[in-house]
Amino acid sequence: CVELSPRATVDDQIIWTLKISKVHRLLRYFRRMSAASDEYRELKPADQTDGENSNGNYQATCGVENPSETPTSHLKVNRSLPTLPQQEQVDNASMLLAAYGYVLGDSLGKGSYAVVKVAFSKKLKRQVAIKIITKKKAPQDYLKKFLPREIAVMKQLNHPNIIGLNEAIETSSRIFLVMDMADGGDLLDYIKTNGAISENEARGFFRQLVVASEYLHSMDVVHRDLKCENILLDLNKNILLSDFGFARTQPMESNTGRRKLSRTFCGSYAYAPPEILRGVAYDGTRTDVWSLGVVLFTMLHGNSRINVRPVLLSSHCDKNALSTLLFRVIYVPFIYYQ
Repeated sequence: CVELSPRATVDDQIIWTLKISKVHRLLRYFRRMSAASDEYRELKPADQTDGENSNGNYQATCGVENPSETPTSHLKVNRSLPTLPQQEQVDNASMLLAAYGYVLGDSLGKGSYAVVKVAFSKKLKRQVAIKIITKKKAPQDYLKKFLPREIAVMKQLNHPNIIGLNEAIETSSRIFLVMDMADGGDLLDYIKTNGAISENEARGFFRQLVVASEYLHSMDVVHRDLKCENILLDLNKNILLSDFGFARTQPMESNTGRRKLSRTFCGSYAYAPPEILRGVAYDGTRTDVWSLGVVLFTMLHGNSRINVRPVLLSSHCDKNALSTLLFRVIYVPFIYYQ
């Protein structure tokens, strides 16, 4: 993990980890939980919210002192799941998923600790995408903090422009997230293939992004990692917002009427707003809006390299209000919110 700094490489994924003492508490908790659990478990959100249990005490699932940053879901044992031989439980993802009615297919993409594969769901009678996370390779704060929160957030969302989570399954070595299929790839690949997007097409994409973001914020959910790589397309070029690894609920405070500020500095450098770069508390809805502006610029200009110098937009962009707005954001990027 690296400290967020203006000197960081563009598009670096910024993940702020817990302090060493907190990581030790995480590891101790994980060992206790692993020893007490069955081989198969299903991921389900807890009944409590904001990490608070029925006794009014905050759960220690993350080992963090700030209760507002604890996950809103954790693991729950499911004793009714089918059993498989031990070797197949660990090594054969195809056999395991077949027991749940999924026929595993080709790989769609691969990261440092996860791979996404296409599969056919016999129950849904359609193709789905399954993200397979290898526990040994994944960071512990991701497994204990961000992943449970991601699942809890996605289970409460239902919108045509947001990727859906159908099921989450866990074994002793892997976690499987069964999600809706996006056949058209992501927006970044689309831009790399086609170059800068015309204003008419960008307007259609951006309208869907705004509608999806408005829905998220109406549900008191902030994404905090909006970027072209996390915006998927179906075959009809409909937007599907994905990757809620940094998402969390951020409700209004009753005494102020404003959203509770967040102090988890996450996201991607190229799309980060001034608050993230300065390391100050921020309203996640506003950081989402900033990131949407960077996405809009990237669609029209063909890359996300925004700086304080005036940038000449692509020749096919009309010199209308949209282009003028983009020029102002590019020329004075840190005037936002002031």
